[in-house]
Amino acid sequence: GTCGSHGGDIRATGTVTISGAVIEDGTIKSDDLSSNAPKGANIYIDGNVKLIRSKLTGGTNLKNDGTTPGYESGSICMWSGTVLIDTCLVTGSNCGGILSGTTGHVYGTTIVNNNAYGYWSWNASQTLQNCVIFGNTKDGKLKEYAGNQPSGDNGSCINCAVSENSLSKDKYPTLTFVTEADFVDYANGDYRPGETSKLVDAGATDTREGAQVLDLAGKARLSEGIDIGCYEYQHSNMTVSFTVPVLEP
Repeated sequence: GTCGSHGGDIRATGTVTISGAVIEDGTIKSDDLSSNAPKGANIYIDGNVKLIRSKLTGGTNLKNDGTTPGYESGSICMWSGTVLIDTCLVTGSNCGGILSGTTGHVYGTTIVNNNAYGYWSWNASQTLQNCVIFGNTKDGKLKEYAGNQPSGDNGSCINCAVSENSLSKDKYPTLTFVTEADFVDYANGDYRPGETSKLVDAGATDTREGAQVLDLAGKARLSEGIDIGCYEYQHSNMTVSFTVPVLEP
């Protein structure tokens, strides 16, 4: 969708759960570059919303001329309410990944390859756990976060994976630093962890009621040794072979 106000594709208000959605190519057009500019190119959240096992791609914010990048409004804007984002992929936005001004809880989500920041929060408590924030850049420079760091001053960042030196391990000691080699085919948009990826088994055990038992691709999540990000590496089943001796009569 294309609009000149909040939420290029969806404006979610009240109490609602969105699950298994593909939300793509939302566009906002506005010449307003102030903090009052329209936000949430793919989805604008203004309520107690759960966004679960969904893929958000291609969010765009443009000026009215249709060519010039507009405000860094986020693919997702969490504006008010208490928001849960769980097992989602946020990628390919020209206006940032997730923008949060409210209480946000983000679990097992991959925020990759967005222009502008990956995660931007201000004056709000954030919880990020088992999330990937990687390869988000502006003008060729790494910009995994903006404003307050991803957890905010009052939040937490637990077992997340980021580009090296984009966040401080002194503040977030459970960080994992990753590179493009930790994904199956980063250059072509395959953000699953490979067999030797540092994402595999590096997540924190998720004991929440309602924690997702499937990854974004519908594959089983492990109850322990969970992977970081929205995809779970599928370990091959172990095959055991043996020979039974034949006894002579």
